[in-house]
Amino acid sequence: MKKIKLLCLSSVLIVSLSAFAGCSSSKEKVSNDKNTEAQSSTYKPVTITVDLLRNGKGEKVTETFKAPPKKAVALGDEFTDILLDLGLEKNIVGRTENGCKAVRTTFNDVRKNVPVLADKNLSQEKLLSVQPDFIIGWDSNFSDKKFGKEFCEKNGISIYTPKFTGDHATIQDLYTDYITLGQIFNVSSKAEARVKDMKAKVSKVQDKIKTVKNDPQKIFIYDSGENAPFTGCQGLPGDLIKIAGGKNIFDDIDKGWANVSWEEVVKRNPQVIIIMNYGTSDAEKKEKFLYSNPALKDVEAIKNKRVYPITLTDVEGSAGTAEVVNDLAKAFYPSVFNN
Repeated sequence: MKKIKLLCLSSVLIVSLSAFAGCSSSKEKVSNDKNTEAQSSTYKPVTITVDLLRNGKGEKVTETFKAPPKKAVALGDEFTDILLDLGLEKNIVGRTENGCKAVRTTFNDVRKNVPVLADKNLSQEKLLSVQPDFIIGWDSNFSDKKFGKEFCEKNGISIYTPKFTGDHATIQDLYTDYITLGQIFNVSSKAEARVKDMKAKVSKVQDKIKTVKNDPQKIFIYDSGENAPFTGCQGLPGDLIKIAGGKNIFDDIDKGWANVSWEEVVKRNPQVIIIMNYGTSDAEKKEKFLYSNPALKDVEAIKNKRVYPITLTDVEGSAGTAEVVNDLAKAFYPSVFNN
């Protein structure tokens, strides 16, 4: 009889505890819901205008965000790293690798957690399989042949093309993109802190080289091409050369990138050649070609062995751009940094 009573008492106790736990769980859920509502209520709608390339012509598209994107896709290593730099790993559902294996090591471990949707040519089907609500990439990614305006609108995808990718972009555009993305994803404090840090690093370099600015080194950017070199002229690469105290020998060409001739390179006689490094053995192959090219044997950069590889993604704009300013300045003025 005592055993039966004990069992009954135990059952009552279990039911009571379960009811209490259920009540506690219910209160906790209500509390969490309120926190979520509070977070949503603090979000200020963000309206942006992006420039797209469609059929060879520019087109402006307006996007309004009423909440932070939850399923972002980054079309390129540099864009992935910027989102990671803002602490948005949980907001990224996929990325593409643009073939440039040379990226800063800062986010290598974290980047592994972001699914690779494609190496380069991402299909519409594969993109939609992760149900994205936001895509960041070059304007060419949003041409009619890929993920055009109508396709993105139909599938509820917001578009973002960074200002720093423009043919006449400056490092200020990179800062602006950080601030804008901070507003879009509701991480403004993080974005502002990163911009402040980048500006401090750039300022430190400029203070270091202020004594040599009146006699800038002549710089040639070598991306690719053996018959006719493909080089950086304007845009962020050109601005970084200037910030680091150099003089781009092709800054008179009003394009971001352009094909030139070896004859013109020789004529302009660069003192330093910067190789765009795509990773693996890419830089080594390019360096070997430049040193073995008989047409360049009398160029100062070749004679004095001043050919340096620089990470492509950082030169085009990424989380490591402020650091690359320091790398460039060291290549231009080694004696200044050795003192």
